[in-house]
Amino acid sequence: MKILFFTFGLLLLSLGILGVALPGLPTTPFLLISTYCFARSSPRFHTWFTSTSFYKKYLATYVKTKGMTKKEKIYIL
Repeated sequence: MKILFFTFGLLLLSLGILGVALPGLPTTPFLLISTYCFARSSPRFHTWFTSTSFYKKYLATYVKTKGMTKKEKIYIL
């Protein structure tokens, strides 16, 4: 089961990274779900993912405060 979560997490992470460059492909939902998958697969990979610049830039404040500023929403769109 851990391998399945890890594989699914990598797939969603790659889709999230593509969503940064491709208009119309959302970034945040893919990164949030990949975080969940990495957390379920291994604490080591969860630590790695939460230390990446993508997580810190787009999701860290969202996870801490349960929301985003208007400026962040506009920038992501």
